[in-house]
Order: sequence, then C-alpha cells, then structure tokens
Amino acid sequence: MAASPGASSYDLRRFPKDARTRFVQSINDGRPPGMPGWKGQFSEQELAYLWAFVLSGGDPSRPAVGGR
Repeated sequence: MAASPGASSYDLRRFPKDARTRFVQSINDGRPPGMPGWKGQFSEQELAYLWAFVLSGGDPSRPAVGGR
C-alpha cells in the first residue's frame, strides 16, 4: 500500500539550522514519502520567510537568528 500525501510528518522546525541550501532543495523537490515538491510555488522572499521560521524553531515570538 502506497503512502498517501500527508501520511508522514516532516517537521521543518527540526531542520538543521546551518543547511539553508538543503532546506530550499527540500522545499523545491519534496521529501519522500509524503512531502511533495513545491518548485516554482514560492518566491525568494517567501522562501526567506520559511527559512526564518526554521531558524526561529517555529516560535513566532522568537526572532530568527543567523539570517539567510
């Protein structure tokens, strides 16, 4: 039986804080088995906002540290 989209959880808040290039690649290409690729769906600014979310640990009250 194939996994359905969303069946597995990929928590971006746990992404390594020093791996922005790998993060963007994961967003663009997806991550098996359940995260689809989103290439072309986000602007560079939106990807920067997502990366800031990762750097903040998912806490909107905590500012991102380390920039891009």
